Amino acid sequence: MANIFEKCLYLYPDTQGITYWQARRDGTPWQDPYDGLIWEVKDIPKPTKQELDTLDDLMVENTLKQRDEEKRKKERNKLYAEKLDVVARYQEETTKDINLTWNNYLDQLEEKSKQLK
Repeated sequence: MANIFEKCLYLYPDTQGITYWQARRDGTPWQDPYDGLIWEVKDIPKPTKQELDTLDDLMVENTLKQRDEEKRKKERNKLYAEKLDVVARYQEETTKDINLTWNNYLDQLEEKSKQLK
């Protein structure tokens, strides 16, 4: 189940100034989890509890996972672009399959790596 903070990240990805405390300073839980949301963002109004409650938890969780995976792959792709042996093998593979993208090639390498484990 998505929490208040995750729902805010879903609505406003990469926004700075959002903090969420799951409990009070003394460790006791909030009567309402929305009370733990600290909104320091100046240019975006704080979402209401009702706005956050209407979001589908599964959709929020899946979208956040997808964003994380896209970010991971973007960083992976950049890292491997600097490895000349991998780039050379990719270029060789594209002579066999002109539709092969860099991202798909690295996905294939990851899949092969998983199979070898």
